[in-house]
Amino acid sequence: MKRKKILPTIVFTFFIIIGVAVVGAVSAKIPDSYDDGMVTIQNNTFSVAIADTNQKRSSGLSHRSAISDKQGMFFVFDSQGDYAFWMQDMEFAIDIIWIDDEYRITHIEHQVSPESFPESFRSPAPSQYVLEVRSGIAGGLGWKVGDLVNVR
Repeated sequence: MKRKKILPTIVFTFFIIIGVAVVGAVSAKIPDSYDDGMVTIQNNTFSVAIADTNQKRSSGLSHRSAISDKQGMFFVFDSQGDYAFWMQDMEFAIDIIWIDDEYRITHIEHQVSPESFPESFRSPAPSQYVLEVRSGIAGGLGWKVGDLVNVR
């Protein structure tokens, strides 16, 4: 008689454990990869996530709590143009670096804060790439317009 009561309890417990595991796996935030590529400016190398689709470019670094001093996001566009960036859903300040098709810095916006949204930021010169790094990095390392950017 005790066997009949134990089996349903074991089965019920098994399904509860499986359910908790599935819910945990689905709700867990998987960290974004910052090892898609490497960007070097003035002998300073950064591990970057590549944003080369509309969906990746649209979400950018939003909804992340932070990045390290050696991480960033590298935005790739099909051709040179006038690309505006804003701080929607950002949780930390960044430096935004626009880069032309010859891999030269065309403009830098330093220490752009989340509070600046809905303001947009753009380069006065055409660009094809944009690098976002943690706030203070570009100024702290002395980056300037015309610097060569190595991407791999």
